[in-house]
Amino acid sequence: LNRVSEYLIDSRVSDPTNIFAHGRSAGGLLAAAAAKMAPKLYTGIILEAPLLDPISALSNPMRPLALQERSEWGNPDDPQARRVIEGYSQAEEPL
Repeated sequence: LNRVSEYLIDSRVSDPTNIFAHGRSAGGLLAAAAAKMAPKLYTGIILEAPLLDPISALSNPMRPLALQERSEWGNPDDPQARRVIEGYSQAEEPL
């Protein structure tokens, strides 16, 4: 997402005052993480029902897809994977 925003700016198609990120559910996590990593690229972000705490979501066995999602997002019980997840999780360091 950030590379696309950078491309739009570098190509003079747009500028940061006109770029917003938008995401819903896991896409909300992506949009929030992108804005967290490069806040100067975005005027704002719009999050709809965002997944902002993936560690809790992946650790909760009561969530129907929690164990299946670990193959995509990582297993928070694995210390190396947990560090990666904490890097984009908004629960650890919110915007």
